[in-house]
Amino acid sequence: MMEAHVQSLATTPAERIIHLAEQYPRCALYIKELELQLEGKPFAAELIEYLIKEFISSNDPCAEEIIRSVELLKDKDSREVVHSIKKFARAIYNNKINVFISYKPKDEAVATAVVKAMRGASSKLNITYASEFSSNKDYREKSLRATRNAHWFILLLPDPAEDWDWCLYESGLFRAKKLPGDRLICIHHEGSKIPNQISNVEAVPATRTRLIPFLKKLFCEPNPLPGMDAINKDTMVEPIAEIISSQVSPPTILDNGSYDDISPDTIPQGIAILAAALKFALRFRWEILENKQYHKDVMDTKTAVELRSSIDRIMFEGESAGSQSQALLKTQFYDDTSKDTIDSIYQQWHQLTNIEGSGRLDMALHDRNGTLIHKVMQEFLPINKLFLKMVSQRFSEVLA
Repeated sequence: MMEAHVQSLATTPAERIIHLAEQYPRCALYIKELELQLEGKPFAAELIEYLIKEFISSNDPCAEEIIRSVELLKDKDSREVVHSIKKFARAIYNNKINVFISYKPKDEAVATAVVKAMRGASSKLNITYASEFSSNKDYREKSLRATRNAHWFILLLPDPAEDWDWCLYESGLFRAKKLPGDRLICIHHEGSKIPNQISNVEAVPATRTRLIPFLKKLFCEPNPLPGMDAINKDTMVEPIAEIISSQVSPPTILDNGSYDDISPDTIPQGIAILAAALKFALRFRWEILENKQYHKDVMDTKTAVELRSSIDRIMFEGESAGSQSQALLKTQFYDDTSKDTIDSIYQQWHQLTNIEGSGRLDMALHDRNGTLIHKVMQEFLPINKLFLKMVSQRFSEVLA
């Protein structure tokens, strides 16, 4: 059994490596190989010490894969590479890749089909997705943990007309913790355009011709995670590609029999800004202000958490779409009175809820004060109506 902790008086990485080799003579050759791979890197001794303490012994079958992982990641950001190797060493040791699949609730059947196909391809995939969570609270807690621990984060976007909103929120959680070697993958309808917020995603149109080579590389080639052997060299990816393509990218046919190939880029910026603002205000109106579930004298913890989550989601989706940009929206109005009204509405919105959590609704939610929550939302209802009236009128003028 390896010692739980290595005490060393060495002060430089080179001295610490020599000390480790002396303390663990059975691992001396392994240490030397790692040292060569990490020559000149300031984190070398720290990483070697970790791998020895946690995983490496004279008979460790994972040593070769972990050395390969080090080789593949050694030129990445030195501040993150140690954490990457720790994360992937554990995955290699357990022979499991953690996968989180993000999708919209209406696409649950699609997600279930994709999960079933991927699980059928290999037992080495530990897949988490919302359909298997028992409640909203369960989903929030487990999704945060699963997102944080994921090696692969897979977005599903079956409908090219959909907004990315919620998917961008969840992918943002993943990207905040993403380490070198982690993978952000999007399997999307072939007519979908990838948003700028995740321009570095591994985007794969869900067609057989594009899925087959991608899945072969994902399942049948080495390094699905840096250093890890192929998941399953004998996986037959054609049936999996068929299942995914039939679920995610069925052809959209217009009345004249042609495929719908309208690009979002054809929408003028002004119309897009106004449409996004309308959508944001309407969602807040009907999901929050008019939702009777949130108008109770006494609000239990579950309802308060759901309301807080709904507000956060709508706000994030609005920010992702640019619909909360006060400056952009004002450019669509030409008279000073309208611009002043927009400024006033945004000011009152900030007093209602804000990122600092100091808004009146934020505080009422924190205290789970149902009476105050109802009062605040009723006060904001006419403001929301005014905003909708202004934006919809301007939207009609632009379209006329």
